[in-house]
Amino acid sequence: MNNLTIIYYTANLKHEKFAERIRQSLLKTIKNLPLISVSQKPLVFGHNICLKGIGRSIKSVYKQILVGARSATTDYVGLAEDDTLYAPVHFSNRNFPSLNMFAYNMCRWSVCIWLKNPVYSMTNRLCNSNLIAPRKLLVDLLETRLSRFKDKEPDKLWSEPAKHDAKYGITTGSVFRFMTTPTIGFIHPESLGFDRLGKRKGISPMRAFDIPYWGEVKELMGYYYAN
Repeated sequence: MNNLTIIYYTANLKHEKFAERIRQSLLKTIKNLPLISVSQKPLVFGHNICLKGIGRSIKSVYKQILVGARSATTDYVGLAEDDTLYAPVHFSNRNFPSLNMFAYNMCRWSVCIWLKNPVYSMTNRLCNSNLIAPRKLLVDLLETRLSRFKDKEPDKLWSEPAKHDAKYGITTGSVFRFMTTPTIGFIHPESLGFDRLGKRKGISPMRAFDIPYWGEVKELMGYYYAN
């Protein structure tokens, strides 16, 4: 694990008590791994880089990831989002891909916070929050995206690394999928996908009220959303 830097990125829109509990959970998970936080407001969290005023957009997300990856010195980087919980095994070096591959943990469960009866639902897709990548491969890809499409770019170009890049003539690494103890993502009205779908956002038919390691969803919600 010591050849991995964690890149935490945030637009600083989450309620601060919730955001702080997520950050404290991440610190317990990663222990002594190097941590770079890329925020839009100053933040005392690892080595902080503040990109004030870049705004909330999917393109800004990738700009923040790029800045963090450029600043890291390890061969690998692991992305950490401001609404996601991680188990230590997620960042284990056994999940590191080869230097020409992007590794995605496919075991992610989500919790939509507006539901009256909260439930875990499995997210079976590539997610930036679950990405572990060779640092140089990630930097090269994001720099290519930014330089090739400076003014107007296809919306799908700003999706997970290696998902749609080949369709736009960008050569990059392939995808490696793995599974561990799940990560847990809380879906908020501040989430980018909420702008388009709102509370109509679909919930996977694979659902649970209690899952190993994380426990009952009501108890988890009660802790992270306590006043």
